[in-house]
Amino acid sequence: MPNVNQDLSVSNAWLIYLNAQRHLPIKVIHTDKAKQKIVYQHPGLSFDSYDSFGLPSLFNLIYLNNALYFYTFTQPYDDQGNMFYFDMANYLQNMGITFFAASLHLLCYKELYDINVSKWNLTIEIQSFAKSTKNLSFKCNFLSNDQKLLLASAIVSICPVQTAQKKRAPIDEELGKFCPENTTYSSHQVLDVPKPQDAYCVSSRVGYHETDSHHHMASMSYYNHVIDAIYSAVVKGCVFEHLTRERFQRGVSSFEMVHLKECLMDDLLDVFVWEIPNHDMRYRQKLKDVFISPFSRDQVDDKLHIETFDPETDGSVIMCVVEVRGKPCLRAIVQFFN
Repeated sequence: MPNVNQDLSVSNAWLIYLNAQRHLPIKVIHTDKAKQKIVYQHPGLSFDSYDSFGLPSLFNLIYLNNALYFYTFTQPYDDQGNMFYFDMANYLQNMGITFFAASLHLLCYKELYDINVSKWNLTIEIQSFAKSTKNLSFKCNFLSNDQKLLLASAIVSICPVQTAQKKRAPIDEELGKFCPENTTYSSHQVLDVPKPQDAYCVSSRVGYHETDSHHHMASMSYYNHVIDAIYSAVVKGCVFEHLTRERFQRGVSSFEMVHLKECLMDDLLDVFVWEIPNHDMRYRQKLKDVFISPFSRDQVDDKLHIETFDPETDGSVIMCVVEVRGKPCLRAIVQFFN
């Protein structure tokens, strides 16, 4: 067994969090080869998982999301000895690679912001692993304990990285045979919208607590920098036309980010944010494609509520580019509820 802290490049805080996940009751469901699914029963969001506005902290949701992926990969066997996916720890030891989250798309439904959510147990599904030519993609659903309400969905794409050099490595045939072909959940690329001259900028440094054991910035840490920059612009009051403080407090409905390069501890990040006009037809078409295709379920239960997205009426759209040393390291699109 390899050193998890070294080979999987996660922070000590993340490892402590994962140790708590080991006590979760896990049920492994085998369907066909392309649609294996694992279900976690989770005690739900605790009090410290809420922000100062009383809204669920999506950072904590992303944190839990990534922790469960990590747990699934490193603890692939259930109590009966059935293997869910493949033994990643064994694979990493043989191949000398780790993984980096190349992109994330988190979609939240209004039920997530119900004040009663804090009292619920959650059912969390990880399913539909997929392979493209450059990354692995998989999906997570956060549901109420009775599975009648879908609270949030996430699609994460990861790319293999050589542990020694921290460089991206191509997926080889050995890894590929563990990944069923499924283009439905392949990674989506954030639009390369030109940064306007008057984009609002907030600068901040990468802290030690935001990095992994290699002092590289953890993928989920970018979320806080992006949201803090948006909130700073909202408080200033003259940056966005449609995103008001009241609308900001209604919560994020969609958060999509794509990593372009890695950042190190103490790097100075310049976070640029600006609003995308509602009449941008190219982006509106992308929203329709993204919200309809990757988040549709294979079999939709009548009791399961899935909210539809209407780009003409739903929320403000904020574009973000994070730069380090003058070069972009991340692009993000954030959507807020109306």
